[in-house]
Amino acid sequence: METRAIERPAVCPSCGAPGTYSYVVSGPVNRDGDTFIEVKYHFKCEVCGHTEEGTVYVPLEGLYRLRYLLVPEAMAVIERAKVLTEVSLLDIKAGAEARATAGGDR
Repeated sequence: METRAIERPAVCPSCGAPGTYSYVVSGPVNRDGDTFIEVKYHFKCEVCGHTEEGTVYVPLEGLYRLRYLLVPEAMAVIERAKVLTEVSLLDIKAGAEARATAGGDR
């Protein structure tokens, strides 16, 4: 099995302070007959204390086919898509709360 530890500069999603994401990338990992790359990640903001950590399994075949796409231009699209998705979810939640509040005033 191949394993690499990688650190990359990042921005805290809570307060915007600079920080570092730590990743441990391992593979191949077999789960339920499929082959994956395992990515363990960790982030702790030294300013506000925000912490994120977890493990993500990415199908090896798909990731291998996209290996040349993992460049800053593609990452910018992924970041923007993630933000737009989160904003859309917030709009849906805000709309539901507004309807609930309006219904509660009657």
